[in-house]
Amino acid sequence: MKSSHNYLSLNRVLLVFTTIFILGLIAPQESFGQTYNTLTLSWTSPGDDGSAGTATTYDVRYSTALITEANFNAATQAINEPTPQIAGSTELFVIDSLEPSTTYYFAIKSSDEALNWSTISNVITKTTSAAPDTIPPAAVIDLSALTGEINGTILLNWTAPGDNSLSGTVAVYEIRYSQNLITNSNWSETSLLITPPPPLPAGEFQTYTLTGLTPGQVYYTALKSYDSTGNVSTISNIVSAEAAFNLSTDIDDTDNNLPTEFALSQNFPNPFNPSTTIGFSLPTASFVELSIYNIEGKKVKTLVEQNLSAGQHNIEWDGTNNSGSQIATGMYIYRMTTETFSTSKKMVLLK
Repeated sequence: MKSSHNYLSLNRVLLVFTTIFILGLIAPQESFGQTYNTLTLSWTSPGDDGSAGTATTYDVRYSTALITEANFNAATQAINEPTPQIAGSTELFVIDSLEPSTTYYFAIKSSDEALNWSTISNVITKTTSAAPDTIPPAAVIDLSALTGEINGTILLNWTAPGDNSLSGTVAVYEIRYSQNLITNSNWSETSLLITPPPPLPAGEFQTYTLTGLTPGQVYYTALKSYDSTGNVSTISNIVSAEAAFNLSTDIDDTDNNLPTEFALSQNFPNPFNPSTTIGFSLPTASFVELSIYNIEGKKVKTLVEQNLSAGQHNIEWDGTNNSGSQIATGMYIYRMTTETFSTSKKMVLLK
């Protein structure tokens, strides 16, 4: 039977760090189940009268300042505290809606049905973890592509984005290229640059040269950025450029060895598969257009369209059209035009 005296009859609650029972005493045990905005407290339930029976109510408090008996009621009271279990049971209680990267103090009191309250428990402290990074890098919007200076290259330029939108440094670039237009739907099917350049800090000018491309072919390029936690930007603007195609020349600078007239040679080999070489001579520096037409007169490929120095020039054609696709077996016409000269020849592609 309970005493009629209105004195504190509840055993003191202990928030603990490691549950160890020694001579019936409860040593401290740790709060666990930590996330960036939650902490799970554990303790051993006290009794209703001393260490026997079942308490009626818990009052769980937390604060960013040290909790004492004097300021216990000023600390924030948790909501939905558990109903006490029989004395000696392990209690678990999740406190949520906490601030990330914040140190909190926790303490508990318990009461019986007559509202006799225990003294304050031991006070524990814990710091919540940092909030997860959910901000993706900003998308690159100024990607540009230019024909490179070396055969089969394209020069890319862009402004480095930030790790968190527009600040910081991203972790890695995903750069992709294709002879077909790049879209979100075909992104994973395009060619991946295996070793992308290391990202620079946000706002810095970045450049990279794509190599190993098919000379004279048009490539589309785009990129995405990843931060250190795996957040990925949206796709950049899509750009395109023609991979550098350097004419192979064998020119002697002495006037005696320069061609004396314009000439277009027969391609070799002819018929050919898969590629053939076309030679032509320029007695003077000239703007030259060399193009391939089908037998219906439709242009399928522009091989040269630029100013060239005087001399003998050779260019290889791999049997593809301006879109980079292989053309069909058949007869084709190649035509050379300068400011003062024009001529055509036939060739045959066999597959």
